Amino acid sequence: IPNLALEKTETITSCIKMFLRNLSNPLIPQSFFSKFILVIEDTVMLVRFILMLPHQNRDTLAFLCLHLQKASDVNGMIVKDLATYLYP
Repeated sequence: IPNLALEKTETITSCIKMFLRNLSNPLIPQSFFSKFILVIEDTVMLVRFILMLPHQNRDTLAFLCLHLQKASDVNGMIVKDLATYLYP
């Protein structure tokens, strides 16, 4: 695991944005997207929905969410603002 502590936040964010932009299929596949929007406010349904994702997508989404939570804890931004900043 690389030590990214010395890297600028902007550099890491740019790498994440590039990764998401270059995926051959979106992290949340198009076939799931409308369902995702419907359940986003219902935690129980959202968890069920996430468990239906292909395991690669689910794992990547989990790591991204953990990263956003850690970044939120470090710099005081709310996760929603961080996610907006990452939007490619």
